[in-house]
Amino acid sequence: MNPKAAFFALRQPQMEPEQRQLAALVSVEITGALQLLSLAQTERLRQQIVTETKHILIRYLQPLFPDCDPTNEKIGS
Repeated sequence: MNPKAAFFALRQPQMEPEQRQLAALVSVEITGALQLLSLAQTERLRQQIVTETKHILIRYLQPLFPDCDPTNEKIGS
């Protein structure tokens, strides 16, 4: 089990292992792709991309982790 899927297993142990692996893979790929995009941008746009990446990940993961309330966690926006 990769470390990201292991973290997901700790947070949501009833989630199927295949779903954990998929959620971890999608999360890493979204983050990596947008990080690469941000490197070729101005500092202002780079910060906007980072903020949007956080929002995307929260919205993607929220249904998988309904016990986590993003309004109570800092996302750096």
